Amino acid sequence: LRNSTFNGTNNLVRIGLDFSAADINDDFITVGNLFAGPGSGNIKSIVFPSRVSNGLIFGSTDMSYLPCLEYVKLPDNIAGFPDSSVFALFSSTEAELKIEIPASATTLGRAFENSWNLTEIVLNEGLKTIGYNCFYKCKKLKSIEIPSTVTSITGCAFEYCTSLKSIKIPENANLTDSYILAYNTGLESAEIYSTSIPNCTLYGCTALKSVVIGEKVSRIEGWNFYDTNNLTSVEFKNPKGWSVSGVGAISEADLKDPASAAAKVKQYYYQTWTRSDS
Repeated sequence: LRNSTFNGTNNLVRIGLDFSAADINDDFITVGNLFAGPGSGNIKSIVFPSRVSNGLIFGSTDMSYLPCLEYVKLPDNIAGFPDSSVFALFSSTEAELKIEIPASATTLGRAFENSWNLTEIVLNEGLKTIGYNCFYKCKKLKSIEIPSTVTSITGCAFEYCTSLKSIKIPENANLTDSYILAYNTGLESAEIYSTSIPNCTLYGCTALKSVVIGEKVSRIEGWNFYDTNNLTSVEFKNPKGWSVSGVGAISEADLKDPASAAAKVKQYYYQTWTRSDS
């Protein structure tokens, strides 16, 4: 199997592709539309060998447009994903895609952008980077646990994940750029322990009820709490030394009480908050 294109039969039978016993070289998956063909709409599962030589390189559209895909078993030594969609499933079908990212993968690019059928994903310790638009519009994704090893989460990474109910950002994760969790209209709770929260990270999370601001957070940029009318609890793990641009210092007493803190962040939602340890 090398630089091949799948051409199945065009019928209603749901099929599984099992390459577990195959000898797959690095360039097996390097071109787009690897699984294109008249039978691609019938593919239900894809199983790769447990290991491939020197890792595996995915092309930009290798598993795109497989509306019935429900399961993918990846090699244990895959190094990462490119900065382009691999699993983009534009589909209105009822298929639910489940996938586990091996511990060997350190980087996720835009592999799951527009994966509308993705409902479950497992991220293992060892992952370091969740790239721009990585899970953008994964509308059926119900939950996700971000490993403590993640050091970078880029803009729009979880934007429009409308089925996501809760999320926890670990303290080692550096949030860069905007709209990381924006427009998650099903999100009810968020815990953010990184040192800084970029602008519009929580923009338009209309169902949001509670937020935890970690002890090491020292900057919350503007427009984070826009259109969060249901927000009733904001817990500042470190309520001391906060001030708001153009307003001045916010009393520690106001931020010790989660209900009072929620009112304050909604009142000054468009301004930048900073904390001084002095």
